[in-house]
Amino acid sequence: MSFAEDFRDQVIPRMRLEARVQGLLVAAGEIEFGDAKYAVTMIAVRAGLGLLSPEAQERVTDRVPDLLWDAHEAGLKTILADERKRRDDPIGYFESAAAKCRDPEKMRWVFAAMCPAYRKHLVGRMRKNVR
Repeated sequence: MSFAEDFRDQVIPRMRLEARVQGLLVAAGEIEFGDAKYAVTMIAVRAGLGLLSPEAQERVTDRVPDLLWDAHEAGLKTILADERKRRDDPIGYFESAAAKCRDPEKMRWVFAAMCPAYRKHLVGRMRKNVR
């Protein structure tokens, strides 16, 4: 197996995965597009991008903005769907989120600090258990 084939099989999937993560962060407003592009490109650089021919280097780096843009659009859809779920059913949303955590009871109270409706639900449930 040549270095180029190995690079394609090993590095490109890592770049795609990192592009999904960085695209979601861009969609959430946590980082800028240029910083995300840098993070994805650096995976290739650290893996030996400079050892490829200039044409192959260009083929690898030219795809990064498209990968990020696709991930950004998917991230926006995910964020909007998540917001819709939280707005429509805050109690169900936070209960399902807490259930996925290692310490669900502790996370319920963290979420209660973020959402007054959920806090009211938890306090009401505690009062029922005391009686």
